[in-house]
Amino acid sequence: MMNTTRTHTNIQAVAVCIATNTPVLLWGAPGTGKTSSIGGAAAAAGRHIETVLAALHEPTDFSGLPVVQDDGSVRFAEPAWARRLAEAGQGVLFLDEISLAPPAVQSALLRVVLDRVVGELPLGDGVSIVAAANPTDQAVGAFELSAPLANRFCHIDWALDVDTVVAGFSGAWPTIDAEIVPDWWTDGVVEHQARIGAFLDRRRDLCHDLPDNDYSDELRGWASPRSWEQTARVLAACDAAGLDESVRLVLVGGLVGEGAAWELLAWLDQADLPATDDVLDDADGVELPTTSDGLWAVLGAVCAVASTRPERWSEAAAVCVRVASTNEDLAVRAAHLLVKCQPVDAEAPKGIGVLGEVLTLSGVSLVAA
Repeated sequence: MMNTTRTHTNIQAVAVCIATNTPVLLWGAPGTGKTSSIGGAAAAAGRHIETVLAALHEPTDFSGLPVVQDDGSVRFAEPAWARRLAEAGQGVLFLDEISLAPPAVQSALLRVVLDRVVGELPLGDGVSIVAAANPTDQAVGAFELSAPLANRFCHIDWALDVDTVVAGFSGAWPTIDAEIVPDWWTDGVVEHQARIGAFLDRRRDLCHDLPDNDYSDELRGWASPRSWEQTARVLAACDAAGLDESVRLVLVGGLVGEGAAWELLAWLDQADLPATDDVLDDADGVELPTTSDGLWAVLGAVCAVASTRPERWSEAAAVCVRVASTNEDLAVRAAHLLVKCQPVDAEAPKGIGVLGEVLTLSGVSLVAA
């Protein structure tokens, strides 16, 4: 195992993006191994890879070439490389030198990157999107990335430190191994979505923070509901893989911007939130946060779990009952969410009286009559 360096941290971050199907854009100087590293990662994972230089293609190569059918309808046909990827099932679409793509091509790439659809052909969930670009001052004829396209990627600075190069020339080049993320990583996505929701309830200006058009540097990740949703996915994967804070900072910063990333991760650390399953298992025994935003993060998480796992609904309601004794407003707010996903056969938790009365006055009922 290599010593933990910035290079190693970035390699782990790229591995998380590939494992979670989060589109990732590597920014690095020419000759730093971006293309060969991604090719090696695909080969190691047994994935088919197609390398496409976006700047050498027309918009129709991504949006589909209009072809008139015998019945007079029009089909948007896909190129051969897209068909090969779709047929492979597991693969990597590597968009090299993406910053050299003109605006029209960037627009055509929007659906490819977000939905993995080329023309009318779905590439499938088994295809990961990876792109690479040189910094503007090192790329002749480069175009600024459009805000919509930039917002679809996790942006990672790619550089090989000297120790990594020395080790590589001795036969120990680092490899991107997406297998570090276990298959069950999605179990934690709902919990992280709720925690991010609580953070944004506190920092509402960061929910959608579209940058202005006067950029001094390349446009990178910026905060939007889409990039926050991707943040929940990569954080869940980091938890499952046991990755450290440095990897989380690279990933979250690459999605929503460094400033927002620092704020979110600092807030999560200070809030010291208990695991949602622990709260549901022992609603009366687990210590809950004392701050309103931390408490709302816990309530949002238990409500989110109850919406996807009906068997835990009554336990989530019990947590609301406990919170009602100290923060009735938050408890009622959470109970309103629980009403929307209440199973028909749900049992009322003990002590529902106080919370039930408050809800009745607002025109809803927490439990079936």
